[in-house]
Amino acid sequence: MLFPAAAFAQILAQTARQGARGSWQIAAYYQGVSDQDLNFNLGGGSGSCSSPNNVTFACGQTGTLSAHGNGQAGLIKAVYQPWDGFQYSAAIGAGYYDVKVPAASTTQSYSGDGAGPVFSLGVQDVIFPDTIVTPAVAVEAGFAGGLYPLNRMDASDGSSGAVNDTLTLLEYQLGVIASRVVPVGGWRVEPYGGIKWYRASADLKDSTTGSHSGGFRDTLAPVLGLRVPTSDHEGLFAEASYIGGFQYGGGLSLRF
Repeated sequence: MLFPAAAFAQILAQTARQGARGSWQIAAYYQGVSDQDLNFNLGGGSGSCSSPNNVTFACGQTGTLSAHGNGQAGLIKAVYQPWDGFQYSAAIGAGYYDVKVPAASTTQSYSGDGAGPVFSLGVQDVIFPDTIVTPAVAVEAGFAGGLYPLNRMDASDGSSGAVNDTLTLLEYQLGVIASRVVPVGGWRVEPYGGIKWYRASADLKDSTTGSHSGGFRDTLAPVLGLRVPTSDHEGLFAEASYIGGFQYGGGLSLRF
C-alpha cells in the first residue's frame, strides 16, 4: 500500500494581542508554500504496487520516499472576541496545489488548472495580555483543509497526460505565540512569533475509479511574523514558517 502524508500548515494571520470584548478583526491575505515535504511510506511485498494515478513502486521496497508539494491560496479571515481574551476565527478562500511524486524510474508532477476551496476554523485564548513590561502570550487551536483538483501529469522522462484526481489536505494545529507592540520611529510595530504543532493528513482520490491512498504527518515548526499598523484600525502583516518546507503569507488586517 502507498500512504502519502502532506504538511500544509495555515498561517496564523493574527498576533497574540487581546482586543476589546465584542471586537472584530477582518484579514485578507495570501499564503503560499514552497518545497513542502511529503512522505510516501512503502510496505513490503512482491510484484509492483501502484497508487490510484498509476505511480508505480516495487512492493518489495520499505521505508520512506520523499516527495514535494507547492501551493498558494487567497483567503479572507474573520476573528470575533465575545469576551476578554477568547477569540473565534474562520477563514475561507481558494487555492492551487501541485505535487511531485518519485515513481519507480521517473518523477511525476501532478497539477490542476482550476482552484480548489480552502478553509480554516480556530480558537485563541490570550493567557497574558500585552503590558508595558511583558509581551502578550496566547494559545491557539485550529482545523484547516483544502480540496484541490488535479488534471495533468508531467513526468521527468518527457511523458505527460491527463488525470482526474482530487487531493484533500486536512490539518489539526496547536500553537503558542507571543507578540509585543514596539515603538520604532513614528511607528508602533508588532512582531510576533512562537511554535506550532500540526498533524496534516492527505487523501489522493482517483475520481475515475474511486480509489484512495492517504496518510498523515506530524510537524513542529517555529513561526515568525510582523504587523505594521497603517492607521488606528488597519495594518499590514507578513508571516513565515520554515520547517518541512518554506511557508509564507501576508496581507491586510482591519480591527473594529
